[in-house]
Amino acid sequence: MSEASKKKYNLIKAKMMRFQQFRKILFILKILMNLLKKNLLPIILKTIILKILCKESLFLLKRCVSTTFKLQAS
Repeated sequence: MSEASKKKYNLIKAKMMRFQQFRKILFILKILMNLLKKNLLPIILKTIILKILCKESLFLLKRCVSTTFKLQAS
C-alpha cells in the first residue's frame, strides 16, 4: 500500500470513528429525553443520570472535536 493510500485510509477510518462517537452521543441523549418526557424517573434519579450522561456526552464530544482539529491540521 502506498503512502498516499495509507493516509487516505487513515483519514476515512478517523472520520468513521468520529461519526460513531456522534451516534453514541445522540443515542444517549435520545434515551434521556424519552425517560424525561415519560416522567418514569424520580427527581433524584433524574439529576444523577443527567450529571452522568452530560459528563459522558461532553467527554465524547471533546474527543470528537480534538480528533477533528488533529485531522485538519495534518
